[in-house]
Amino acid sequence: MVYNSKLKKYVRLSCVLCGLYQTVLQAAIPIVNCSDLQGMQYDLAGEYELVTDIDCTGIDFFPIGTTRTPFIGKLDGKGHKISNLSINKKNTDYVGLFGVIYKNIKIQNLTLENVNILGGDYVGALIGMARIPIDNNVFNIKVQGKIAGKNYVGGVVGDISGIINNCSANGEIIGVSKVGGLIGMTSSKVNNSYSNMIVNGQTEVGGLIGKSDSTVNDSFATGSVTGSYFVGGLVGRASRIEHSHATGNVIGNTITSPLYETGAGGLAGYSILVTNSYATGNVTVKASTTGAYTSGVGGLTGKSDRIISSYATGNVIGGDSAGGLSGKALFVSDSYALGNVDGGLDVGGLIGSFSSGKVDRSFAKGSVIGKTMVGGLIGHVYSGNISNSYFTGNIHGKTQVGGLIGYSQESTLINSYSSGEVFGDILVGGLIGDGYFPNVVNSYWDMQISKQFDSIGGEAKYTADMFKEATYVDWDFIKTWKIQEGKNYPTLRFNE
Repeated sequence: MVYNSKLKKYVRLSCVLCGLYQTVLQAAIPIVNCSDLQGMQYDLAGEYELVTDIDCTGIDFFPIGTTRTPFIGKLDGKGHKISNLSINKKNTDYVGLFGVIYKNIKIQNLTLENVNILGGDYVGALIGMARIPIDNNVFNIKVQGKIAGKNYVGGVVGDISGIINNCSANGEIIGVSKVGGLIGMTSSKVNNSYSNMIVNGQTEVGGLIGKSDSTVNDSFATGSVTGSYFVGGLVGRASRIEHSHATGNVIGNTITSPLYETGAGGLAGYSILVTNSYATGNVTVKASTTGAYTSGVGGLTGKSDRIISSYATGNVIGGDSAGGLSGKALFVSDSYALGNVDGGLDVGGLIGSFSSGKVDRSFAKGSVIGKTMVGGLIGHVYSGNISNSYFTGNIHGKTQVGGLIGYSQESTLINSYSSGEVFGDILVGGLIGDGYFPNVVNSYWDMQISKQFDSIGGEAKYTADMFKEATYVDWDFIKTWKIQEGKNYPTLRFNE
């Protein structure tokens, strides 16, 4: 390989060996400085590798690859780093070290340190937009610095349709829509990756990913996240989250619409499925305009279709449909919440409100405060089924306040209990505050602790009786429940 200065590219040479023409095999093109790095724009199909650390101080870098002429080659950083990369293209889309990449690319083993990236839409320190086959990936990439843009903004990639593996980002990121600490938007899997970014945006904002249409697996985020709609500590709007977690605080503080569902959660603003995951950060959502409405706020998710074997420990403050685990959910099992919850309408220690769904083998502990339809476990249930679940803590509300459920409409409660103190003005119950044809089977509340002697269904018991296995008719104390006889209330075995 030799460099042709007129063509501004590397070209192949031929040689005669043993009387036969052979083509010298193409080797990776070495990158030794920032000028070489910029020179990749002259051979977009080339295969490159860094042979040393590179410092781009003082160079106004231009993104490599456009929508018409994308980068389709390969880059192997070989464990080296590019420092002080600066791109200042405020009104330009597709901004990053690579503006647009396409087809069979592979970018791996590279660190971008102290980057300063400014662009319009599709902005990332490494890639603005990537359209690559699923079997190709971006692997072992680290980014540290500041990234800012409008829509589709990520610490590593703005928008990608290829797999991300073992990548990380640390620093600050600012955008408007689809903003993530690692990725703004992805339609493919993200594995073994993390972000410690401080993330600020408006819609679909996440500590790791703004919006994900695929699976996030074995990944985490630790930075704080601020946004308005669909805001999550890990993902703003997600499809599937597995074996992942978030520890940063989530803040929704720019609500201006007079009527809008917020969707803010310690892990995800909205997710179709969450399994074996958790969140520990606090979630706070407040309306910034008089009459504004916030709804769907939870310690784990703002809204979810299914939550399995997951938990949240942070406190939740905000609006209506607020829950320690999820603001709104359809199916929850083997999950729990330990944080305090303070909201308005439909407030629960586990779930704010849910309809036509199921909660099984789940519990909540803490303090629950609200106004109307306030419950230790669930604020408002419509046509749902709750079984093998419980709450311990304190409940404060004004009307329709219950130790386990605030308001139950055409729903079924089986093998569950509440041991919390219950305070309210009207329509207050030790187990259920108010309801319309609730079906309650083998469910109980501690009337001494709750200081409530009435309920829409259920049976009142003394504390001493609540400590006895014999009290709980037809409960499964072999597979589902366990109890320290005479010492404590029953607990669920899944949480052993």
